[in-house]
Amino acid sequence: MTWVLVVFSATLLTSLVLAILWGKKSQQKLQAQLEHASSELEAAERRHQTEASETKAIHARVVDDQRTLYANLRKRVMLPPGEQTSREHILAVCEEEELDAIVLSNVLFRPVESNDESIFHAQIDHVVVTQNALLIVESKYWNAIVFDGIDFKSASPEMRLLWSDLGDKLEPNQTARISRNGNHVEFDISSPAKQARRQAKRLSQYLDVRNIPSPWISTCVYYCHSGGIVKHAAKNGKTALVSTRAGLRQSVAISQTMRKDRVNIDAILDTLVPLSTDVTGTGRFRHNWPNRVDAPARSSDRNSAVHGKRTATQGLDAAGAIGVKGSHLSSVHPSHHLDKTNRTRPSS
Repeated sequence: MTWVLVVFSATLLTSLVLAILWGKKSQQKLQAQLEHASSELEAAERRHQTEASETKAIHARVVDDQRTLYANLRKRVMLPPGEQTSREHILAVCEEEELDAIVLSNVLFRPVESNDESIFHAQIDHVVVTQNALLIVESKYWNAIVFDGIDFKSASPEMRLLWSDLGDKLEPNQTARISRNGNHVEFDISSPAKQARRQAKRLSQYLDVRNIPSPWISTCVYYCHSGGIVKHAAKNGKTALVSTRAGLRQSVAISQTMRKDRVNIDAILDTLVPLSTDVTGTGRFRHNWPNRVDAPARSSDRNSAVHGKRTATQGLDAAGAIGVKGSHLSSVHPSHHLDKTNRTRPSS
């Protein structure tokens, strides 16, 4: 009986020792697994941090590239100060008149008269397209004293004395501009109104050769610099002259009364949009052609503002406007009816 207890005790002690040894071995194995998992976790964290840093750096480079791309595109979209100012005003008056219009700015195209070897291109500051007509706006951002459509020598005896020798050489449709350049005073002669009519004729021919019926095209010269001193008649030749936003609004409104045929807006946009720096719509075209330039049109409560311009006008702004059909120039006074009998077509 005694030996049985001895054997049982020995067996139990052996089993206990083996269990202790197995437990220690299992604990050591588990500790090794924990250490391995911990080192793997630390390595994974280091990899994640490295990848996160690389991803952050890549993201930063992509953002910088996008910003650079946006800046470059913005430079291409942005217009010169004069065209930008006049564009804002045109969009504003179109909204005030509740016109469904598309305003195309800086339209560059190759005139029909250009030969294959010529690099000459025509440029139009703004084209306002509606279902009734087209209006070309020639923008002049001149910080100067300007006389357009009037005899500038009659402004004062001093002007007559200073500029009489040059003034005698002026043609009726030319514009006199007096500006300061450093310590010098410059006298320039040009004809923005004639330029606008020439571009209207070129645009009409450009559309005609593409089998797009040329719509009624009116022309307007808009002096939009807030520091300019502008004295002008209601029109030069048959082109409207304006120097205030109220005058611009009236000119836009008058252009809508010269309707002859319904304008094929889709065909004209298909042709001119690729040639324009900026295209913005008003009215029902606002959603299809949103304002892409960070210079929204100003609110309509400033429709009669002069924008600080010191002006003295003769007659009524935009009392006349120019229409072009093919190679013929036409004029319609705002008091005329819409029938064709009141439209004259003198040769160009």
